[in-house]
Amino acid sequence: MPEEQQERVRNAVTGSVGGALVQAGTVITGGVHVHHPRGRRLRARLVTVVVVPVVVATGLVAWPVLSGGGDGPPLVARVRPVPEGAWAWVLPGPVDEAALARVALTRVSADRDAGFRALGGVPSADTRVLVGGVAKAANSHRISLVGNRDGPVRVIGVRTRVLRRAEPWTGALVALTPQGEHDVRQVVTDLDDPDGTVLLRAGPDDPGRPYLEVKAVTVGRGEDVVIQLTAAVGRSHCEWELELTVGQGSGPDEVLRVRADGTDSGPAFTTTAWDSAWRYRGGRFRVIPVDPPANFAFERVG
Repeated sequence: MPEEQQERVRNAVTGSVGGALVQAGTVITGGVHVHHPRGRRLRARLVTVVVVPVVVATGLVAWPVLSGGGDGPPLVARVRPVPEGAWAWVLPGPVDEAALARVALTRVSADRDAGFRALGGVPSADTRVLVGGVAKAANSHRISLVGNRDGPVRVIGVRTRVLRRAEPWTGALVALTPQGEHDVRQVVTDLDDPDGTVLLRAGPDDPGRPYLEVKAVTVGRGEDVVIQLTAAVGRSHCEWELELTVGQGSGPDEVLRVRADGTDSGPAFTTTAWDSAWRYRGGRFRVIPVDPPANFAFERVG
């Protein structure tokens, strides 16, 4: 084949690959279409051959999870933590007191939370949640389940599954002084319950009923149902996931698992017990409203 025709073929192939990558949402910078001396051009083609399969493979795996398209799971989950009005952060180890104060007194709550997460902390509501007659530490997440099938998807089972259980962290404790004694949450799971039952409660004195006994959940494509789930634990540090059993039409039931990033294999949800009376190696601290919402004080209390 003449050199001019070979060049046209090469440009057509690289152009097709570049178009496929753009459709996959991927941008690759480089000299695919830039003409250099023959040796430089050959090296660019060799790099393209290596990179393309990796990038395309990554896009094919990630796209159904992120977009809810294609042949992905029947439900796509979106998860975000619920901001707490009165909060506590438990840290795995001691942290410099000045660094803790800078984070704790950050006025923008999202920046404050990001600062505590960077220190390895786990959030909790400062007020307790009453489950089974026992007040326990708890945190909450808003879980949105979005339909990803043309036909309706029925949720026929929901439970939490503890992946790892350990002693509660005793590195450091930072808390905003609570305004109430007990918190009231409607959808609650007790991580000390081996069945992982998710309960819907009408009030603080209501023992609750299994969530799906009270609410029928059916989701069509693009529709969503939101569950604000509060996980409570008594005296341990738990990593856990949400397990859903779903059905569609006359097909077999499927089990889906949801973790803290909305995927089935990402970082687990984390809930840890804490108590202001426990001994913390790095100390116990509290944030006190002085002239809210503008001014707060930070002090060591133990």
